[in-house]
Parts: sequence; C-alpha cells; structure tokens
Amino acid sequence: MKPDYNKWKGKELWTIYQGAWIVAGANPPEGGDLFKAFENPPGNVANEIYDHAKDAIDKGKLKHFGSRTSQLPHVRVDPADFLAWLKQKGGYTIPSELSELASKADKPLTLKERDNLMRMIGVLYAFIAGDTQEQKPHPQFVNQTQLINLLTEKYAGIPGLSVRNFQEVLPASKRLLESR
Repeated sequence: MKPDYNKWKGKELWTIYQGAWIVAGANPPEGGDLFKAFENPPGNVANEIYDHAKDAIDKGKLKHFGSRTSQLPHVRVDPADFLAWLKQKGGYTIPSELSELASKADKPLTLKERDNLMRMIGVLYAFIAGDTQEQKPHPQFVNQTQLINLLTEKYAGIPGLSVRNFQEVLPASKRLLESR
C-alpha cells in the first residue's frame, strides 16, 4: 500500500527504517519482526536503502539524532536530510511527492531565519540564566561554562552541539537579543 506522503512530510523526524520504506513506496511495517518484512517486495529495495543509511551514519555521511548504538532500526534522521543524502547517493528514485522535501535540505538559512533562531537561543539562555529582574536563575545554572558542559555531556553525539559551538553561539545570541 502506497504511503500517505502528506502524513510523512509533516513528521519532524523519521527512523531510517521508516525512511527506507517510504522511499521504496510502501508504508513502514509496524510490530512483529520488522526485518522479516524485508523479505517481500518492496522490502528488498527498503532493505538496501536501510543498509546504506546505516553505513552512511557510521561513516558520518548522514546526520542522526541520539545514539546509533543498539537502537537499530530506530535511529532517527531529519526527513529532508535523509532524502537529500539519498538523492546525492544516487541509484534510487525519490517519490515525486517528496521532491520538495528533498530540496529543503539544500537551502541555507536566510539571514532573517538565522537571526530569528539566534534570538530564540538568546531568550532561552536568558531564561535559564535568570537575566531578568523578575526571575531567578534555573536551580542547576551556575555559570555559562557549567551549562555548556552539562549540555554537551547530556547530548553527546548530536552534530553541532559542541563546547566550541556553544561558546560562540550563546554570547552572540545574547548580544543579538539585547540589540533589538
């Protein structure tokens, strides 16, 4: 049965298992032995895509969220990133219903989008730090360095969440927020 592409386009994240089945043109099987479903068409195509996605994650060519270790087939990916990776890999046809989503990953943020995200980060940082007169700092907030250490430890392995990135983004976002 053909997947409801509108439903899948609205999801924030897919598992690599779901992505493989969606691109293969079928709804991802649920429950039971998930890998047994690979034995019947279009499972052979879904299985190939799934195996390529695992390898791409292991080689750092496909961004994922959370730990990959022992969580297969539930490793989560951004749908646009997954489709853009598969498009770049070649050899598979992205369903036309998903072509718009596949091209989203190729577009950089506009300056306005970037500034809006930086302001959101600034507001969250100010909230945690208790930078307003009415609010006290979050109980676990001691200083920026300890906050960064806590975040990088808690979210280890997520691309972009490094000590260096936090050290650059937090002060820059605070300055942008203050310059409104």
